[in-house]
Amino acid sequence: MKSQRRWFPLAAATVILLIAGLWWINNFTNRENLLVFSTVESEKKDFTLADGTLVSLNENSRLSYPAAFENPTRMVKFSGEAYFDIAKNPSKPFIIQTTDTKVEVVGTEFNLRAYPTEVKTEILVSAGKVNFQEKTTKNSIVLIANQQGIFANGKLKKVENPKTNTYAWKSGVLSYKDTPLKDVLLDLERVFKIKTELQNQAMGKCTLSGQFPNAQPNAILKYAATFLKMELVEVAKNQFRLKGGGTCE
Repeated sequence: MKSQRRWFPLAAATVILLIAGLWWINNFTNRENLLVFSTVESEKKDFTLADGTLVSLNENSRLSYPAAFENPTRMVKFSGEAYFDIAKNPSKPFIIQTTDTKVEVVGTEFNLRAYPTEVKTEILVSAGKVNFQEKTTKNSIVLIANQQGIFANGKLKKVENPKTNTYAWKSGVLSYKDTPLKDVLLDLERVFKIKTELQNQAMGKCTLSGQFPNAQPNAILKYAATFLKMELVEVAKNQFRLKGGGTCE
């Protein structure tokens, strides 16, 4: 009896550790055996999935996917920004799950931006057809080429022929046509992660046109300042201020 009493606490502790280990494995290991492809700050990568789908990842992005698509659907999980060229297979839809949305296609090309730190998810279709769905309510919209879908504040919105430089991170080209200066500055902040300050807010309505291959923020800001007769000041690294200016004429 004394021997049994000595061993009982040890046996109980062993059982508790065993249960805890099984709980950890069940809850925190990848039971789907997904592979992960990811990028870090200022890094971009291209790769091909087992079905032939081509993926270009922008910086700070992550795609989890199976080594082989054996299920009825080709399901992946994604966060960040990427350009997808989906291999066509009508009998096996390709589904991308993000935090708030689901994208379902059978063969098409599009850019998807779904950073967890941003308040909206955006998709721009360049070819084919996409079903863009909100995960909670399952509301959805169908998008075709030159249509953009936006999910923000719990609502889905479709934009026809959007004036956007969505592909700039991939192509390196920025293009503007009669674009208000305030929108150009927001675009540069998003693409290049810089900060800009417009001292004369009235100048934000003035428009710019131009195409910038191998675009660099300094060059575009200098062009804007010269065209609108303003002064460009580099306040600090990646921080710019546009001063002066009178009217848009």
